Amino acid sequence: MRIPRLLALIFLSCGLTVTSQEREHSLNYSLGITRFDFFTGLEYQRKVGKFDPFCGFEAGINRTVFQQRLFPKFKLGTNLFLIRKEKWMFGPSLTYGYSLLNVNKSSSSYHRWHELFVGMRFLYGSNLKIGFILNGGYTAERFPNQLTNKTDVHHMSGYHGAILLNYAF
Repeated sequence: MRIPRLLALIFLSCGLTVTSQEREHSLNYSLGITRFDFFTGLEYQRKVGKFDPFCGFEAGINRTVFQQRLFPKFKLGTNLFLIRKEKWMFGPSLTYGYSLLNVNKSSSSYHRWHELFVGMRFLYGSNLKIGFILNGGYTAERFPNQLTNKTDVHHMSGYHGAILLNYAF
């Protein structure tokens, strides 16, 4: 049963992007990698002036599919496509992500991650576009310390790279 789910995820994450520059709304399906897991998910994006703000939900593939523990990630951000040509779009991206994971099935303690990334988003093609995102930035991991009964926080650098499937409407 796990193999068909994995094949469906790989098939749906093919990295092609369909978009139209005249469209104001779009749905993005992404397959990406971070420091903690491979993530796949959906984003809703809307063009507002020069900015393209988005919100989305992703799930960690390794932990959700193979370890059967949901690893959700919620994200907000915006893109500013400085170059909007007929064949390609390119510009900076700012993303905040929040994810949590119950690392031990026998307890109710969750690890939480806050991520703030800056990077670039690139789309190429006419009606059928190939897209990718490369981001880097700050990550804070918060988890309960069983010895002190306090929350520990670890600060580190992070990264995010993804390929996209985008449908504009």
